[in-house]
Amino acid sequence: MMWERLLGGSMRRVVGLAVVMIVSAGLAGGIAVWRYQAALSRDSDAIDARGDSATTNAAVAYFWHEREAMGTYIYTPSRAGLAEVSAQHAAFGQQIAELKTETSAEEHNRSVAAQQEARYYTSFTRLQGAAGSTHARETAAVGTLEDAAASVTAPLDTLYSLQQQRARRHRGLLCGTRLPDWRRVRVAHGGDAAPCSRAGGGA
Repeated sequence: MMWERLLGGSMRRVVGLAVVMIVSAGLAGGIAVWRYQAALSRDSDAIDARGDSATTNAAVAYFWHEREAMGTYIYTPSRAGLAEVSAQHAAFGQQIAELKTETSAEEHNRSVAAQQEARYYTSFTRLQGAAGSTHARETAAVGTLEDAAASVTAPLDTLYSLQQQRARRHRGLLCGTRLPDWRRVRVAHGGDAAPCSRAGGGA
């Protein structure tokens, strides 16, 4: 009877320990899954921010081409040149309209850039009369447009900077999330995925 009691007590302890181990493993697994899901969410946020900054870069490029096309048209007017101005203006408008913003500061700068570019284009239409006239009038018209260009590029530059800050913030949050295998954590960085490491922001 004594051996039976001893064996029974040992069995209960073994079963109890097994239950504790199973529950602990389940909790650990749940925490790991939660951390992984949180990392995926932050990874997606970082990628979105990089995508937004790429869209802003595209808008900057379209505006630069628009400025170049305007200058070329004023000095050497042609139907093709005027069509190029209109095409670049439309492309800029499409990019800036599709751009997603996440903060009021981003939206403010996006809106200002859109409004200022519209005014810039209106200024060009008013200066078209100088095209193909005298060198002095042409130069003055181009100078007026160049002086006004900063009203568009300044908010675009600020917007790009804000988007880059947002991307770095999400990347920092992601790198600060502990996962079972750090080598599998990948975040958006400069358009490409780059591995996080403890030295790169992991806790």
